[in-house]
Amino acid sequence: MRPISVSGSSDAENVTVRRWAYPTYADPPVEGSAGVACDDIEVQVQYDHQFMTPVISSIVPHIPLTGRVRVLNEPFGRCGQAN
Repeated sequence: MRPISVSGSSDAENVTVRRWAYPTYADPPVEGSAGVACDDIEVQVQYDHQFMTPVISSIVPHIPLTGRVRVLNEPFGRCGQAN
């Protein structure tokens, strides 16, 4: 997975981390926690893209963009497998 980098600082971006606890992965997820090994982790990034061209920005001032990835956290051990 490639790292996410955000240059600058503004209220336009929002990053949310959620985890579903191993072994049940039951809903609802816990927000704001990166969890532990074998947990299911989701990182969501929301960003309001501001257009730089005056003609487009006068019609559509911004477009909300969302990216999300869900992965198994630290699957180095034997998650769910017999020893």
